[in-house]
Amino acid sequence: MKKCLLLTLLFICSSFYAQTYPTVKISDIQFIDDIANTGDVASPRDGDTLTIEGVVTVAPVVDAQNDRRPIIWAGGRWSVYMQDVDGQPWGGMLVLQDDTTGVNQNTFFDLVDTAQVIRVTGVVSEYISTTEFFVLLDPIAPVEVISQLPKRPDPVEVSMDALMNGGEKNPEGEKYEGMYVILKNFTTSDRNVTNGYFRLNDGNGNHLMVYTQSSFFKVASDGNRLTGLTDYEPPVDGSAIEYIRGALTTREDTYYIVPLYPGDIKVGAAPPTISSIHRNTAIALPDTDVEITSKIYDADGTVARADLHYRVDGGSLNHVQMNTSGDSVYSATIPAVFQDDVIIDYYLTAQDDLGNITVEPADTVAGKLFFFAKTSSPDIKDIQYSPFGSGMSSLQGYEVTVSGIVTADTSDLGNTVYIQDEEGGPWSGISLFGTEVLKFRKGDLVTVTGTVAEYFDFTELEDINQPSQASVVSSGNELPEAEVVQTGSVDFLPNGSINAEQWEGVLVKYVDAEVSNYNADGSSNYGEILVNDGSGDTRVELQDGDHKYHNLWDPLLIDDTTLVFLDAGTEIEEITGVMYYSFNNYKLIPRNNDDFVFPPVVSVDDSDIPADFALNQNYPNPFNPSTVIEFALPKTAEVRIRIFNILGQEIAKLIDETRNAGYHKVKFNASGLSSGLYFYSIDAGEFNSVRKMMLIK
Repeated sequence: MKKCLLLTLLFICSSFYAQTYPTVKISDIQFIDDIANTGDVASPRDGDTLTIEGVVTVAPVVDAQNDRRPIIWAGGRWSVYMQDVDGQPWGGMLVLQDDTTGVNQNTFFDLVDTAQVIRVTGVVSEYISTTEFFVLLDPIAPVEVISQLPKRPDPVEVSMDALMNGGEKNPEGEKYEGMYVILKNFTTSDRNVTNGYFRLNDGNGNHLMVYTQSSFFKVASDGNRLTGLTDYEPPVDGSAIEYIRGALTTREDTYYIVPLYPGDIKVGAAPPTISSIHRNTAIALPDTDVEITSKIYDADGTVARADLHYRVDGGSLNHVQMNTSGDSVYSATIPAVFQDDVIIDYYLTAQDDLGNITVEPADTVAGKLFFFAKTSSPDIKDIQYSPFGSGMSSLQGYEVTVSGIVTADTSDLGNTVYIQDEEGGPWSGISLFGTEVLKFRKGDLVTVTGTVAEYFDFTELEDINQPSQASVVSSGNELPEAEVVQTGSVDFLPNGSINAEQWEGVLVKYVDAEVSNYNADGSSNYGEILVNDGSGDTRVELQDGDHKYHNLWDPLLIDDTTLVFLDAGTEIEEITGVMYYSFNNYKLIPRNNDDFVFPPVVSVDDSDIPADFALNQNYPNPFNPSTVIEFALPKTAEVRIRIFNILGQEIAKLIDETRNAGYHKVKFNASGLSSGLYFYSIDAGEFNSVRKMMLIK
């Protein structure tokens, strides 16, 4: 705990700050009514400036006087997890200070400590699917320490099925976001020695990621490790986790748990480690045996037994004991199946002398390994097909040769080239990487040889760097027809979900859609919008394609008259692109201007010419989230209609173009804004007018 001097300083400095914002509980910000049906929507207080009170569960720095290294890593920012003192659901939140330089240090946020009850003023903000709270810096609002508890709160015990159900995110788990929780009895997998992450598995196809946001759990290769205070390394795959404590954070497809301090992870006896699983062929002929090898060892004992378990086309499960030839290498053979075009799925188990068992992959429902037995040569579908829900290719790490039509080239997406089977359909597209693919152009029928790889859960064919690996068979071919897909079928599905995964790398089209939110990422902006054809929202990424459309990821773009801002409410007749996956989201990437088709813009009535300029009251008013603004032009004019907040800041430009004489209307969608009073204005020639409207969510 910090010395009394620091507490006194906080009390004195905070007395100079007059509270002018409503004081609320964290649960008042986080609570979402009927979340089972609404899903993880933005906080109803998103964008509001408020004062909250709560207990700190992790300090921003190791020691405010002697060791200024941050604990919760968020770049150069100070950050803490805090929660309502009563410890009830919906009561947790990540609180950050964005700028910690100069006069902004007068918030004294860095001086708070674990188990202190503090009062802090800030702004509610949504980051992807997590609600965050940013300390107010204009004007500077010093933190107030209300009291000091004997220790940080006891964690709330949460079961896996409260968070994940059948491998899918349970929206009810949102009530624990930001709270200090404890989970018990899991098996680990997916150990990452580079960043320290690992996965918790319950054996029923459910899993969570352990997110090493705390510097006490950074690994040695990470420059943010608290050297001298931690010797953390992620547990070996298959380890039994008796319990893990930490703050729960959310992603669109899952939850992460963030252990905070040493002792927050208790690992049981280490079971055998299974690694380097390999088969002797990428795709097997029906009359050929397949040998499976793996390295299996036990760090604190001996391997008593190892087994290979496999099925043919979903049939009965077969078991073969594996043998070792020394050096911890085990092998077993799957006999020839004598069937054409079938799938063989498999997994391994190992037991040590203490009875501890490891299963690899740990998820034997969605994560099991598989391969094809077939006589025909491999095609793109063989690479992409992932029928169990992991999103992983059966050919990962193998070199294959395939052919396809180029659907996107370097004129569209930089150094990325996409090809697709001529007949199209699900699983038919893939991205190519390598120096030899840069010469390809849309419409080329090409044959390429490369290595199948998973790049952050996105399947691609890479290392195509030699002339012998890439050839153009013919040019000028018709591109496969874009597959019409409903936005709601892609939605915010987790990685590997078949409804979305089947379109990875494929030309896809949404029709009769509307921009439901011009910024998919709340207070941050990564160039992604949300579109909706009536079946549900999904993402479209605008930064990578060679086109003129944007979502104000750079505010200066609004001044470039050659570009077009896709604001909320923009109607889109068709939008085409390649399906991509990154940062836990599937997203459509349009290639060029031709991938955007908009309905014609028409006036309400230009046959009856008004006598005067007019800006009418919006309807409905109040509104949520959309409203219509009508205006009248007695003659052709340059028209600009803008939206302003109560501070007079421009937040949207609905029209900036020439309009003919007549009665016109424009739709405004405020789904990305918080409740409150807004203004809309018109500039048309020498005519100017401003009106008020009320958004109530």
